[in-house]
Amino acid sequence: MGKIPTLEDGDVVLTESAAICLYLAEQFPDARLAPPADTRERAELYRWLFWLSNTVQMTQMRRTYPERFGTAGVEEATRSWPSTTT
Repeated sequence: MGKIPTLEDGDVVLTESAAICLYLAEQFPDARLAPPADTRERAELYRWLFWLSNTVQMTQMRRTYPERFGTAGVEEATRSWPSTTT
């Protein structure tokens, strides 16, 4: 708990998972870690990457660490999270 993903590459120090993923994709295009720039597929990558880091992560944090958000935060997260029972 309390750990922050960090990438150090020479004089570049990045935090935030999404920023690290995009930086690595740009630094190593031959690895095909992301679709080519200026394509619809790259736009979709941005959409899902930001959705995960903004929407899903915050909801999961509220469920995992309720003491940080109080009861209202847990109830809100539980209502917004997809049901695991179908």
